[in-house]
Amino acid sequence: MRRDSDGDATDGVEVEALREYLDAEPLLRIGGAGGVDILDQAGGAGWELLASLLAGPWQERPSAAEALQHRFWSEQLTL
Repeated sequence: MRRDSDGDATDGVEVEALREYLDAEPLLRIGGAGGVDILDQAGGAGWELLASLLAGPWQERPSAAEALQHRFWSEQLTL
């Protein structure tokens, strides 16, 4: 369990650790492409969105409507 700067428990996810796990696991790739490849595109826009959705303090997380307005969804992704 993670703790925030005040020592309180948080349910946030360490996005960098998640990235390392996904990148190291070959079984999570389809046709050679995996989640890391997709989220890395557009200057890491996918990781930016994911980090905001998984922020420890839930009050800092975007609403569904805000998440759908994120630039990740308007970028052209290529694999």
